[in-house]
Amino acid sequence: MQKLYYDNKNNESNKINLIFNLTNFILIIILTSILKDYIAIIITLVIDFLIISIVFIKYYKKTKFCLQIKKNIKYTSFNILKNIGMFLIYGIGFGNSFSFGEKYATAINFESLTTDTQWDMLDSVDTASKIDLAENKFNYKESRKNAYKLLSILIFTILIMNLTLYWYFKPDLIVLIIIMAVQIIDMLIDPLKTLRMSYIQINDNNKKHNIFYLLSRLIRLLCSFIPSAFCTYIGQAISAIYLYIYSLIACKNVKFFKSRNSN
Repeated sequence: MQKLYYDNKNNESNKINLIFNLTNFILIIILTSILKDYIAIIITLVIDFLIISIVFIKYYKKTKFCLQIKKNIKYTSFNILKNIGMFLIYGIGFGNSFSFGEKYATAINFESLTTDTQWDMLDSVDTASKIDLAENKFNYKESRKNAYKLLSILIFTILIMNLTLYWYFKPDLIVLIIIMAVQIIDMLIDPLKTLRMSYIQINDNNKKHNIFYLLSRLIRLLCSFIPSAFCTYIGQAISAIYLYIYSLIACKNVKFFKSRNSN
C-alpha cells in the first residue's frame, strides 16, 4: 500500500484496501460458521498472506539499498516509540481488562478482530505524508481528503463486520458500544494529528517533540493500571486528545496548516 501511495496511485491503493478488507470479512463469516475458531483464523491468515504476497510481487521494483541509521531513527522515532509503548500497553492493559470477566474479554477480542487490520491500513496516511514532505510535494488539503476517503472505506468495513458478526460472537452490547465508540472517534481525528506529526518529524529537529510523543505513550501505559475493564480505552482516548491538541499547537505557525478550514 505504501509503495502505491509513493507512486501517487491512491485510487488503486484504496481499491486494494477495500478488496483486502472485504476478503477478511467474507472469510471470517464463512469459516467461523463451519469450522472451529482457531482453524478459521489460521486459514484466514494464510489467505491474507497470499493476497499480500501477490500484491507485493505485482508492484515490486528493485531499488538501490542505502543504509542511513541517523536519518532512519529521525524519520521513524515516533513509530519506534509507538511500537514499544503499545507492546507494554496492551500486555498490561488487556491483562487488567480480562481479569474483570468473560464478557469484557469477548467484547475486546471482538473489537480487535474488526478494527486491527483497519488501523494497520490507516498507517499508510503517515507513510504517504512523509513521502510527500520529503519530496516537497505536500498538500495538506489533498492529503487530508485522501486520508478521509481511505478512512470512510475502513469505517464502513468495521460497521459491516460488527453488524454481521455480532450475532455469531454475541459480545456484550453495552461494552462493545463503549469501546467501539472510542475506536471510531480516535480514527476520525487520527488523520488530522498524523499529518501534523509527520510534518514535525520530517521538518523539525527539535528533540522535544519526541519527549512529548513519549509522554503520550506514558499516559496510555499509566492508564493501563486503572482498576477498570476499560483502562486501555481510557488511555487511548486521553492520549488521542492530548496528541491532537499538541499537534495543533506545534504546527500553529506552519503555512500548510494555517489555511482556512485546515482543522
